[in-house]
Amino acid sequence: MNAMEEAHKKSPNKSIDVKQVLEDGDFVITHSLVARSDPAQAPIAVVHIFRFKHDRVVELWDLGQELVRDSPMKTDRFDPAFEERLDHSDILDHGIK
Repeated sequence: MNAMEEAHKKSPNKSIDVKQVLEDGDFVITHSLVARSDPAQAPIAVVHIFRFKHDRVVELWDLGQELVRDSPMKTDRFDPAFEERLDHSDILDHGIK
């Protein structure tokens, strides 16, 4: 918890919007979008991986990626219409397999 408080003091976030939650046994994974308080800074996609034991978090892993504003990708995982617009040939054209 101390690490999260220190991170907040160093770089306060405006909001976190949890987009997906996945659960498998003792593990819970969240996929979120973090909007920073400075609108000039790009938002961050964050994944948190929690492991629970006896209804308590005993392990927490996280990773984040700043979202590129001018990405060559034509899809946006945080857009509700993502699945409708997804054209798998676009993904293959960008070398992602």
